Amino acid sequence: EEGLLRLEEAFVAISKGKPFFGGEAIGFMDICLGSFLILLKAREKLKGEKLLDESKIPCLCKWADEFLSDDTVKNVVPE
Repeated sequence: EEGLLRLEEAFVAISKGKPFFGGEAIGFMDICLGSFLILLKAREKLKGEKLLDESKIPCLCKWADEFLSDDTVKNVVPE
């Protein structure tokens, strides 16, 4: 949980209000961190715990939704 809080802080500082770490478009950092979203989502389903909690990390949750909604990402990420 603490790691996600720090990642939230980093995202806010780096993105400067843009939807992705790199700005308006998905970049290297988004791809690197986005690969962990699959693991986080799987853990949430298997263990029934909420890791991506909008009340604690709202900007990171919005980033995750934007990332997973991208057409290119949707074509390679399992549901």
